[in-house]
Amino acid sequence: MKSITTFLFVATLASGELSATGFAVPKWSGRLLTSWRTDTPASNPNPNLVIADRQGKTISRHRLWLPDASAVKIFDVAAKDAKQLAVVGIATAPTGQYTGYLAILDLQTNATKVMQTAPFEGLNVTWGPNDSIWILGYQLTAERKLLSAPPHAILRQFDRQGNPVAEHLPWPAINCGRHPLLEDAKLTASPTKIGILLKGCQSWIELSPTGQPLGRWPLTLPPGFTPQRMHLEKPMMTNSGAVYLFASTPDIKDDAGYFRHTTLFSLSSDRRSWEVVPTDPALWCLAGVDADSLVRCSGASSLAWMKP
Repeated sequence: MKSITTFLFVATLASGELSATGFAVPKWSGRLLTSWRTDTPASNPNPNLVIADRQGKTISRHRLWLPDASAVKIFDVAAKDAKQLAVVGIATAPTGQYTGYLAILDLQTNATKVMQTAPFEGLNVTWGPNDSIWILGYQLTAERKLLSAPPHAILRQFDRQGNPVAEHLPWPAINCGRHPLLEDAKLTASPTKIGILLKGCQSWIELSPTGQPLGRWPLTLPPGFTPQRMHLEKPMMTNSGAVYLFASTPDIKDDAGYFRHTTLFSLSSDRRSWEVVPTDPALWCLAGVDADSLVRCSGASSLAWMKP
């Protein structure tokens, strides 16, 4: 059984911007900490995207906006080599129409390129091998209904400029439940693979850098853990190929009889089962993965790098 034993680095978030009300929990990717305002109306002129370094010190602020929008929602952000950001979300027009978008920010020139992805709307974004961008999302009808939407791929691949490359995991052909994104669905990547966790499909899926299927395995958790009673928040893949899953488990008791609010799992090398990784109760969230280290939150203002 793996355990978390070594803390490599602890950072205190020097700026309250990263944990401000209305902002997402800080995310570590591409050697940067990012946090974003999830919902920004046109009347709010303040930055909705904050970027910090490893020490938690704010290094830049941005106001991501789309022309003629009345509001902009940011669903996810991913950094690449401390030089670029990929952002996905939706923008609302004064008419009430929604438009999905992919934005790419060049942090060296502050240039922002925004591409509309409508009718597709991205929920998760990650940088994959070969500077590719991967987005997990769905397509809705004009009435914003999912199940009556036409067939569509839930995973889209783009190049580093935001140009579409390929579509993967078509629905309903993926054949799981009513729709894979009606329940927890998360996306991650390593230098050699793309990983997708689909709670509705009870599946962990891995793809090659070109999108070729490498395998699909059932989500087999240890006895006492039922995915339907859990919020599967974040899968992560390390550079060496290890896979971890962070989950909220509010109604599950540990061996001592105490309610366990969060649980960290690791995936076996044969991909057939997940096992609990012992951690201390201060594990509040996982902010990301840094090479082969996990970046954990010990509260709203502290991060620690830990080695499994």
